[in-house]
Amino acid sequence: MPAADTNGKGIDLLLRLCNFANAQTECLAVAWLIGCLGPSVPVPAPFLTGPQGAGKSTGGRMLVRIIEGMSGDLRRAPKDEENLIAAVAAGWVTALDNLSHLAPDLSDLMCCIVTGAETIKRALYTDGDVVRARYRRRCC
Repeated sequence: MPAADTNGKGIDLLLRLCNFANAQTECLAVAWLIGCLGPSVPVPAPFLTGPQGAGKSTGGRMLVRIIEGMSGDLRRAPKDEENLIAAVAAGWVTALDNLSHLAPDLSDLMCCIVTGAETIKRALYTDGDVVRARYRRRCC
């Protein structure tokens, strides 16, 4: 059984550093982290909001690094589907930073990433061979 009181260590320390607005958002963040551990279950993508300087990027980076390790970081939004698939293949969590606008196509692709999808394209423009890429990842 997990200890109810960790004396300010473990997840308590993370929650203090992340600057979440209230206990409800802390619970959502912990639920997202736990959901990331089950690869067969789609996990909703969290959306961190707040004023400039509130620690959104820092909090997102901390959450991603719990799953990815220290190599995990936030990424810029890709310009097209091919670049998004490359970003998805680079790690377990696809975390996008500074999204002031989310185009409908990118929104649809992000939904496909969370629920699982497959992309099929020709291997070369001169032949009929195809390359299949299947993916299901966590988004932040």
